[in-house]
Amino acid sequence: MDYLGEHNSRKVYWSNYSEEEFHKLPDSNWICFAIENGLPLGELFEKFVRVSIQKNIFEFKAYGKLSTHLDDDFDHIIVEMKVIEGYSEIDVMTTWHDKENLASAFWGCFHATCLPDNADTSNLKIVCFHFDNIDFRKELKDYLKRFNEGWLPSDEE
Repeated sequence: MDYLGEHNSRKVYWSNYSEEEFHKLPDSNWICFAIENGLPLGELFEKFVRVSIQKNIFEFKAYGKLSTHLDDDFDHIIVEMKVIEGYSEIDVMTTWHDKENLASAFWGCFHATCLPDNADTSNLKIVCFHFDNIDFRKELKDYLKRFNEGWLPSDEE
């Protein structure tokens, strides 16, 4: 994972979407910001969801044209784990953002309001992915710089 910077005491990382990278995810206290305009369905996505849950993800925030599908697929895997496999304690908030621009959706990661009581908000990590491995690091770093200068994104941009 590559460190991109921070805003509001939340450190931001970029990770490639590959099975080899999944073991590098934080062990707890993190949000996933998933960027996607296609459907990364299948075994690799299911492995990603399962590893994320094992590593105590707080929120899965999907952004892009097909983000509702990502959100639904994540939720479907959670239901399967709970109902069929007997997991009782899975508490992950999933959201989708298909009407906002990238800056607005990313900004929302720093103001997440659906965190569990045990969240250490002073040490929260945000891990960003693009499921087709398109590199958005430059854009996200630029947004971090602008956020830290007081800029607020607009959905019209």
